[in-house]
Amino acid sequence: MKAIAVFLVMLFIGSTGISTSVSATDADWIHGAPIVVKSTRSTMNPATECEGEFVDGATIKACFFAGHGIKIGYTGDMGSNKGAVQFPFSDEVYPLEGICEGVLCQYVADRDMLVTQRHSNSSGFGTVVFLHASKRIESVHTSTGNIRYVFDTMHPDFEVMDGAGQYIWTSSFSLSNNGAWLIMELNGIGLLLVNTDSFESKLIKPAGYLYSKFAVSNDGKNVAVTAINTGLSVIEVNKTCGLVKIEHDPQFVGCPMSAIDTNTLLHSFSPVDYPHFSDDGHHLSVIIRRGNEVQRVVFLEHGASPPRSLELLALGDSFTSGEGETDMSYYEAGTNDSVDNCHVSRRAYPFLVAMKIGIPQSNMQSVACAGAKVGDIIGSSDTYWGQGNRLGDSGLKLSVSDKTAVQAKAVDIFQPGRALQSVFLERYNPEMITVGVGGNDAGLMGKLSVCAMPDTCEWAKGEGLQATAGEIKRLFDTLGTLFSHISKEYHDTKVYVVGYPDIIDANGVCDPVTGILLDYTERVFIEQSLEYLNQIVHAATQKAGFTFLDIEKSMKGKALCSDVVSEAMNGIRLGDDIAVISRLPMLKIIGAGTFHPTPLGHALVADSILSAHPGLSQDATCVTDPMACVTPLVSTVPPSYWGVTDGNKNRQSYVSAFVTLADESSNKLIIHVPNSSFEPQSTVRVEIHSETTLLGTMTTNVDGGLDGAVSIPLYVEPGFHTLHLLGDNSAGDTIDVYQFVTIDQKGEAVGGVGIGNGGSGAVATDSQDVLGVRDVKTKSLVVASSPPKLIHDARRVTQRIGLLIYIIGGSIATLITVFIILKRRWAKPAS
Repeated sequence: MKAIAVFLVMLFIGSTGISTSVSATDADWIHGAPIVVKSTRSTMNPATECEGEFVDGATIKACFFAGHGIKIGYTGDMGSNKGAVQFPFSDEVYPLEGICEGVLCQYVADRDMLVTQRHSNSSGFGTVVFLHASKRIESVHTSTGNIRYVFDTMHPDFEVMDGAGQYIWTSSFSLSNNGAWLIMELNGIGLLLVNTDSFESKLIKPAGYLYSKFAVSNDGKNVAVTAINTGLSVIEVNKTCGLVKIEHDPQFVGCPMSAIDTNTLLHSFSPVDYPHFSDDGHHLSVIIRRGNEVQRVVFLEHGASPPRSLELLALGDSFTSGEGETDMSYYEAGTNDSVDNCHVSRRAYPFLVAMKIGIPQSNMQSVACAGAKVGDIIGSSDTYWGQGNRLGDSGLKLSVSDKTAVQAKAVDIFQPGRALQSVFLERYNPEMITVGVGGNDAGLMGKLSVCAMPDTCEWAKGEGLQATAGEIKRLFDTLGTLFSHISKEYHDTKVYVVGYPDIIDANGVCDPVTGILLDYTERVFIEQSLEYLNQIVHAATQKAGFTFLDIEKSMKGKALCSDVVSEAMNGIRLGDDIAVISRLPMLKIIGAGTFHPTPLGHALVADSILSAHPGLSQDATCVTDPMACVTPLVSTVPPSYWGVTDGNKNRQSYVSAFVTLADESSNKLIIHVPNSSFEPQSTVRVEIHSETTLLGTMTTNVDGGLDGAVSIPLYVEPGFHTLHLLGDNSAGDTIDVYQFVTIDQKGEAVGGVGIGNGGSGAVATDSQDVLGVRDVKTKSLVVASSPPKLIHDARRVTQRIGLLIYIIGGSIATLITVFIILKRRWAKPAS
């Protein structure tokens, strides 16, 4: 525990700056007037809004702060709020006793740090900080068989006390976006800035005003303050200013401070509130009230170059980026190599839509990336190492400073996959954005790749079917978090959320390869998955008040199996990944672009969008018949196909990145699952499917985490497989945490598909994250051998022979067709 007394003297690290992409080196907030770069009307009321994300549990609705692991937040309105917790791999929200009760409360997931308040003897509140907050949560079993969750508040890691050991009254506090800096107002003393890495602190401003709200930049160099009697001001923190003694000193002047003249800049004086710095610190947004009107105003610091403006910015995954391009020369530079493989095509629908509505190419950009998930759009820039960890140990292995510089350059030149997509949104503040994301968060393309193997895949039947429905339904909250962020930060931006096209006609006629590898059951599964996915995306869009662009039927008649040869959708495309059948080592059938639209497909999507929304304006039907636009709320309940009812208790599945490749000589796959994921000290089964093979069992640690290693037997069939961890979560629910892995014809693990950002060295990063499976160019890992499988059942042998016949026959038919076409094209006309 670190407590600060009024006379405690401490060293202070006042300038651990983060490099920026602004070219002007003399840009700052206090030596010249900033400029207003945006001022727009807002309907939001920050005083009543959740500053994080709302999550609906079965019985509790809670406000949580963004994070991918355990979530700590509160229920109810501030002042009457109570603590709440949601554990990883669990849909339920539980009360959390002992914390966040009627006081300010903020959890920083990336640091596992909770900042909150305690009552002081002066009827005020003192600020306290708890590190390793998730480990302070204890489960208490009651006599009725229920479980209570209690937060251990003993011995905070940081607290501010006076010489008598009493908390100093702090009326309010605020954290930087990355959680590295904490600013608070000590009653009667002044503003205290705290480095949360070292807890070294100093006073930057003496007492005199009661400020209402604060903001601190990610590098700790600037603090914005608002108050009724002072308007809006920015304090510049440097190495020489401030006091390292926490005491009232009449001679104390404090750090340089400059008021922003809102009366001149905005042509009227109005109350200013809720300041917020951008991640790079160059923009400062505030909420300004004029009577009943609320406006969001964005300032740019003096000396900084105004960013280039955009009319349209596209965000999303591979269905937006344009993976599936048939001519690689159309991929944008820096999006089609072994590390940066976002596959942004200039023939993807965002570019086509922009061109058709008259937006110059210089005024639109796409930063969509194959494999993107919601966590690749919003998150903490401080801890983001690029999609699939491509700037970290799994890719370029950059240092922290180099990573920051590389990300800044990527934002300058619009190179996706290296920085969060929201950073581009923040930097260029476009008039319109399209967002197409969600499929990867449910692991859909990984499932489709697994289904493109002999036998009906596990996901298309039984428990796998019901588990998939649960994953898709959970996207409603996941997308809600994304849309809430966009709505609050960019309320005036027109937002168009794009669904997914039907990629296959389940009842149609397939080409030989697609027909044998995707049986009827699997084709129906693909069709139904995309339809339910669109239903959930539509429902989340509707709740956010954005415009949903329905492209589900845009490829009707031209999708896979609509005809023997589909022109709009790539089938199982030839590539240099792996052979699905070891008896045919030269057959490399799964490549980048599989199950993705061709350029013709993107043209059909663009036409479908503009047919319903000419010029990306109001829905065409709304112009002639406004009542036609009054639509009922879209349900999130799965259709009957999924076999899910309120009464049945289904397995809950969660796609995750938990496997990393060990050193080549160790012949192992390393498994790491963070604490609080499973029931502490419980047994977890490790299996690989499609043909279920038990790799072993593991026991979780006392905190519910898991660490261990497994080897994949050589007799496991080459191709795409799913690695499962089966156990109970902290709530006692049976869960399945899974990851897709790729086994080559040598029995070696060469990569994974369909998983998240991945940790250091994750299998996921050796193969393109879904949606899209890219070429595997990295060295493969030879796993420990097991006795070979000498006997295969007759059905598998028959399937292989049948597949071989289909492939050879289909290839001959294709060659004959091509020969006839070319012969007709080149034939001379009759004389």
